[in-house]
Amino acid sequence: MESRMLTLDLPVEPYWLDLPRGVRVKIRPFTTAEMAAAQAASARYLGALRATETDLGPDMVRGLAFAFLVKALARHAFTALEGVGDTAGKHLPLSPEAVERLMDMNEMAAAFWDCLENRGQITVRDRGPVALAGPHVSNSGTIRANLGTVRIAGGAPGFTLDFAGDGLLSLDVTRAMRGGTGGAALVTNAGVIEAKGGTVTLSAHAASGLIEDLVQNTGTIGASRVRIAAQGGNVGLAAGRVAAPGGRVEVTANGGTVRIGVGARVITSGRAAGNVQLGGEETRRVEVAGRVAARGRGDSARGGTIALQPTGALTLGEAARVNAPRAVQGTPRAAFSDVVVDPGDVVRRALLVATDPEDGRLVLSLGTALATRLAGQRLRPADTDGPDLRFGEGLIRVVEVPYGPYARLDAAGYQILLAFDPLIRRWSVAAALEGP
Repeated sequence: MESRMLTLDLPVEPYWLDLPRGVRVKIRPFTTAEMAAAQAASARYLGALRATETDLGPDMVRGLAFAFLVKALARHAFTALEGVGDTAGKHLPLSPEAVERLMDMNEMAAAFWDCLENRGQITVRDRGPVALAGPHVSNSGTIRANLGTVRIAGGAPGFTLDFAGDGLLSLDVTRAMRGGTGGAALVTNAGVIEAKGGTVTLSAHAASGLIEDLVQNTGTIGASRVRIAAQGGNVGLAAGRVAAPGGRVEVTANGGTVRIGVGARVITSGRAAGNVQLGGEETRRVEVAGRVAARGRGDSARGGTIALQPTGALTLGEAARVNAPRAVQGTPRAAFSDVVVDPGDVVRRALLVATDPEDGRLVLSLGTALATRLAGQRLRPADTDGPDLRFGEGLIRVVEVPYGPYARLDAAGYQILLAFDPLIRRWSVAAALEGP
């Protein structure tokens, strides 16, 4: 019989929470009993008010219920207060009256209510689901769901999360976040999320356009499949590690930018390497400064794929890498494909040969490898003073610095200026495979 267990290692120490306008409050973690007590107090206050104010409409009743609940929770949770003063500019110490007045401000109450954060440990075993949903959701603790599903969604007051597909376990959300965010990301992970054999999904939806990065990750995420998506903003993986060994990682930002920072790692390497997709779903820009790898491990392992799919600009550092299987490394069957881009996103140069940064071997570009195979010729040093090459009887002038109009450029490897011949000979794939 399948068993499911939820283990909670909840934090016990108070922590600081940033509110709008430079206000900070130190809060103690909630327990179920305290939440129930706050709800009971809210219902009691509302009942007493409705007994004397008989003309309250349903919308006002719901608003008062929310206000009473937030104030009850704040009175219990707040242990320190910073950045609040009276009309004379004097600092206000923490008191029930100060908390009450602070929570009467809509932006403060909304920010306090919206910030849902896991700082402890949540463990679900045997294919169980974990869901954190709210306008702002943050994980700085540990979430583990072996063979299960972890979904963290931010940016709306309700969500539709149907894990089994039968509609029995669901949270309803339809509206996107509109303002009142203070520019903070709607979903952040600075902790650990693990779903071995399962799926991790981080998603956020904003309609206001006021938030730069809707989803931010500086922590560790590991699963068979990882999906990180933003609707109406950017995804920033500034640091940390996102790994799906032999699986799939998808990062999209509809209408925004996917950024992989210098300290970030996106990995699907494994015995059977997986796939990485950065962009798609109307992602405008993809910027990669960190490391993206889909390497095959083992003598017969195949490399995976890395797809960079912006609708606009692509900025790529020396990070994305798909290794060839070990069986063909160092043979004529291994080649690389790279494009040298000049300012203005113009291609004027081609890279013929480059050095493998891992072992120092010279590797031919795909075009050069195909040319040598089809023509039955090989590249060799030319009898000149510079780094020029010969291909058959032809002399290939290699780009050096300075070179023509180029005063400064990265001339690493063996590069040539392209001459686009209007009469380009075409070769079929079959001919390329058969050789001369």
